Amino acid sequence: MPHKALVVEDDDDTRRALAGIMRHKGFDVCAVGTVQDALAALDGQAVAVIDVNLPDGFGTDVLRAIREQDRPIRVAIWTAELSPDLVEQARSLRPEAIFLKPITSTNSWSGSTRTAASDAPERGRP
Repeated sequence: MPHKALVVEDDDDTRRALAGIMRHKGFDVCAVGTVQDALAALDGQAVAVIDVNLPDGFGTDVLRAIREQDRPIRVAIWTAELSPDLVEQARSLRPEAIFLKPITSTNSWSGSTRTAASDAPERGRP
């Protein structure tokens, strides 16, 4: 059975593209565009790729909920936001990775989610 992945991105085109890449890599993808929808979709997810700036809040709110609820979801935060305060807030919640948009060959996450997902149910959060 494929691992479940949550993609949280408010830009429709970007969300569809990332979900497509994740599906191509073998994930069963749930793609949403808001904090509220992401929180409602956490059950059963192995990995999550979460944008920081969302229309109804911040991706760090989703990451915080994952950590506070002790969910075994491996999280990659991705953002175009370069605010040191926001990046530090994200780091303090211990995501497995933080990526800057746009994703390029020099900051690629190719393969990172597959590795993160392979042991997600057993490993839980660090």
